[in-house]
Amino acid sequence: MNHKNVIKIALLIVSVVLTGFRGESQVLISKISPESASPSGEGFYYTLPKTLFKIQLTVQKIEQHPGPLAAFAADYLGVTNEIKELKTDFRLLEVTLLPVSIPDENQLFYVQLPAEKAKDEKNLIFELSPNGQLVSVNESEQKHQVPPPQSFEQNIFYQEGANQFDYFPAYNRKKKVDTVIRKITIDTMTINRFLFKTSWVDKSERERAEEAAQQISHIREARFNLLSGYHEVNFGEGIRYMDAQLMEMERKYTELFLGKETVTHMTETVLYDPVKGDKRNQTIAVIGGEGVVLDITQDEVLKAMPTVGSSGVNVVFYRIPAEAKVMISFRGITYYYDQLTVNQLGVVASASVLKTRLQFNPQTGSIMGIQKE
Repeated sequence: MNHKNVIKIALLIVSVVLTGFRGESQVLISKISPESASPSGEGFYYTLPKTLFKIQLTVQKIEQHPGPLAAFAADYLGVTNEIKELKTDFRLLEVTLLPVSIPDENQLFYVQLPAEKAKDEKNLIFELSPNGQLVSVNESEQKHQVPPPQSFEQNIFYQEGANQFDYFPAYNRKKKVDTVIRKITIDTMTINRFLFKTSWVDKSERERAEEAAQQISHIREARFNLLSGYHEVNFGEGIRYMDAQLMEMERKYTELFLGKETVTHMTETVLYDPVKGDKRNQTIAVIGGEGVVLDITQDEVLKAMPTVGSSGVNVVFYRIPAEAKVMISFRGITYYYDQLTVNQLGVVASASVLKTRLQFNPQTGSIMGIQKE
């Protein structure tokens, strides 16, 4: 075979290939980044989803307040276990974790549609979710429902008790009466004239402690008389109310000596965005000066998969999510442990859109179904 025939055959092959390419329109898809130039041509954007951890921490704050009369607890109540100084402690009661799927700002793609297509070529059909995730390609009918977006609750807190002592401000003044004797001398007779001067002065701490101890004694005596039938009156169900009020009064007076404990429950919401390559044991919150630690152990199954480029022709990029073990601990105690799907810890792959029907999971970005025509 001479050189002229070889050239003719080569030109014929190139012509057939080019003719085949003219029969199929090309869809160009490229990854968008802040440094990318503005895309040209008619098209649209879509994103891949990532997993955000919405973590709720239920914390108990315990404050111990010494009573204002704590120095006299042993003298008037005979106790030695009173609260002597202000102390604050925190306890983590509960940890809940909710994975939330949101668009990944680092996985934004632009699909440039062909300007023209062959007469007998089918239209490409792309379906997106309300927040811009790819749902299907070339599906003429919607065969699945997009799950509703997750909602976020506000932080709440409530407090049991108060840190002030109700009865301490009462009776902190007393009436003082001074007797002034004025001597009046008339000739050989002396007359003593008594004048009484009244004023209000502050009670000493011991006087206030003595008075509070007397009040406790009176309350206990009144409660004994109430329960023993001393009044000889049928109070009916009202006796429960009176007894409860007397017990509450005794408790408040006793707190002046023994101190009181205040308990506050708070719910703190933490949003954590896992990033591939992050160091383990990340501190996500600080409670009482100590960290709440989140540890993620990624599955190594997808580690050997090759990476894809940032652009392609007649393909779409999708995500293969990774499985990871997630543990949350505080003070060395594990409060949460589970295996979760974390989208962004997986890999990005590509699939052809030519004569192919594709269905994607909008929550993970993974392929749910493939049908080759």
